[in-house]
Amino acid sequence: MDDVWTSRSFIISLLRENGHVAEPVDTVPAWPHNLALLRDYDIVIISERLPQRTGIRQCQEIRTAFSLIELPVLILSEFDSTSLDDLALAAGANEVLPLAFCPADLLFRVGQLLHLRNSATEFVRSEMDYWHPKLNPHFLYNTLSAIAALNEEDPSAMRKLIESLGEYLRGLFRFAGTMTLSSLDQELQLVKAYLAIEKIRFGPRLQICMKISDDIDHVPIPPFTIQTLVQHAIQHRLFLRQQGGRLELSALAEHGYCIIRIHDNGVPCMDADSHRFGNLSHIERKLRQASGTGLCIQSGLPGGTTITFKIPVTGGQIV
Repeated sequence: MDDVWTSRSFIISLLRENGHVAEPVDTVPAWPHNLALLRDYDIVIISERLPQRTGIRQCQEIRTAFSLIELPVLILSEFDSTSLDDLALAAGANEVLPLAFCPADLLFRVGQLLHLRNSATEFVRSEMDYWHPKLNPHFLYNTLSAIAALNEEDPSAMRKLIESLGEYLRGLFRFAGTMTLSSLDQELQLVKAYLAIEKIRFGPRLQICMKISDDIDHVPIPPFTIQTLVQHAIQHRLFLRQQGGRLELSALAEHGYCIIRIHDNGVPCMDADSHRFGNLSHIERKLRQASGTGLCIQSGLPGGTTITFKIPVTGGQIV
C-alpha cells in the first residue's frame, strides 16, 4: 500500500466499508521478501513510491511469481504521466491510477480486476475439467479387474472387453488438448466403446437402447459431449438403484438440427439445478458456443431423467 499513512488508511477504510477484506503491508509478515505469502490475496495495491524501492520494482518482483491473472496489481502514481504509466504497465501492472483518485474510480477498478481474476480462474478450471480425458482412475481399475476376472471365467468376453477398452482410450486421446469439433460419428464411437465396457461389467443391470439417424454422421459436436452425459447418467442416477436400469440414447435429424436425447430411469433429481448437475456446466458452455443453445434437463419425474440438446446439421464453431 501507499507509504503515506493518511492515504493508506483512507484506502483501507474505503475498501472495508465496501465489503472487501483489506490489509496494510505491515501486517503481512516478511513481505515483500517472501512472495509466496501473497498467494492468499486476490489483488495488490501499491504506490509508485515505496520506502527503499519503487512500486514499479515491486511489481516486477511480484511478476516473477504471479501472472497478471493470478494476482492483479493496481499501482497508484503520484504523477499523471503517460511515460510513467507505460513503465508501470510494462513492469506487469494491470492498472495505473493517480494517487489523487476519485473513491468511486478506485472501487470500480478494484471490482473490475477482481472480476477479471475470478472469471479467468473459473474459465481455466472449466477448460481443464472439459479437456482432461474422462478416464476416472476407479473406472480404469475396475475395468482391468474385470478383465483379470474374465480371463478364466469367459475368455471371449475378456477379449471383447480389452478391445472395447482400447477403442475407448483411442477415442479419449484423439481429441485431448485440442480445441476442434468432433463429428457425431466419432463421438458415438467413443460412447459405444464406453457402453460396451459397462455392459460387460454390469450385465443385465444395464439395459441400453440406441436410435441413430443414418444421415447425420458428419454433424459437428464438441468432443466428449455425449460421452460425458451418458457417463453421468450411469454413474449418478442409474447405478444409484440396486437393480440398475435402462439408458436410451437417440440422435435424430429434425428441421436442420440434430436432436440428441439421453434418457435414463435411474434415481431422478428433484431439482434440475442441483449440484448433481453442476459438473455439466462446461458442457453447457461448449454447446452454447457451438450452436447457441444449451442443455434441456427434465428430472424429478417418475420416469427418470431426460437431457436434450440440439446441434446444427451444417455448422457450428467453437470460439
